[in-house]
Amino acid sequence: MRKINLNNEKEFENRKANGENVRASQSKFFWAIEIPLNRHKKQTLEVIEDMHVLEIGCASGYDAIDYSNCAKIYTGF
Repeated sequence: MRKINLNNEKEFENRKANGENVRASQSKFFWAIEIPLNRHKKQTLEVIEDMHVLEIGCASGYDAIDYSNCAKIYTGF
């Protein structure tokens, strides 16, 4: 089992919270999934239109704005 270094995790989360792009080195790989990801989001917005939506595990809430603009009621945690 992998041992998690809590000090490293804390440092990583603090850097992220302070606006640092902590995943910059990985971003070069994200272009490969951009088209299917955008297609999925478009389909999701169509499905949730005027619905009551509960999103469990919304992380930073990146999609919450789009979801709340589309859904009748949106709750995320």
